[in-house]
Amino acid sequence: MTGKKYGIILTILLVVVAIVAIVVLVIHFQNVAEERETEEAFHRFLDVVGQHDVTVSGNNGNYYNGDYYNGYDNGGNGGTGGSGGTGGSGGGGGGSSAPWRGNPGVYHRGHLVVGTIEIPRTGRNYPILEQGTYAALDISVAVMWPNDPIDRLNEPGNVTIMGHNYRNRRFFGGNQLLRLGDHIHITDARGRRVTYSIYHIFETTPEDTAHVMRDTYGGTEITLTTCTNDGRRRLVIQAVAY
Repeated sequence: MTGKKYGIILTILLVVVAIVAIVVLVIHFQNVAEERETEEAFHRFLDVVGQHDVTVSGNNGNYYNGDYYNGYDNGGNGGTGGSGGTGGSGGGGGGSSAPWRGNPGVYHRGHLVVGTIEIPRTGRNYPILEQGTYAALDISVAVMWPNDPIDRLNEPGNVTIMGHNYRNRRFFGGNQLLRLGDHIHITDARGRRVTYSIYHIFETTPEDTAHVMRDTYGGTEITLTTCTNDGRRRLVIQAVAY
């Protein structure tokens, strides 16, 4: 009788283990499929807008932690010759040659893609979605501020991008590994790929929103925000274009 009882218990345990294993596998393959779909949206956006590196220069230098920074797209100062890049007039200046094409028409699960983000240290590349809704944050990173990001990425001012902190390092789950001086690359709807250098990393409370709509005094900056591992605080990373 005792042996039969143990046999039933063992069978139940094996069934439970099998169910758990199946659930884990289903979640794993679902995550893999979602990552692949997100990566496809990332590359589809770049295929549509094209991509070319743009350095930031200009005559409105600002100081951040003792480092001199010039905060405008390199088309902002016209030299002599042909037309400059975005925002420039009457100058060669080495500006972006890509014309503004408006909405690139790339969507990821119904959400407009306004740019892409590349974080070399964590190896994460994602499409940036237009609005940080719950549904958008389930599938990628998204803009928290401003409300018109398609016109504001890689332009003077601050753009705040938020993303979930997952333990498998998806989205901004690896942001705690970032260090001062690390680079982040942002490509906008004009195809301009601008490199940003991290100059400030800190934690704050969920109620603190001063970093979201901050004044950059003419500088071109981004802010990345995500939850800490316990979800009680926010990890904020600020970076300036150069």
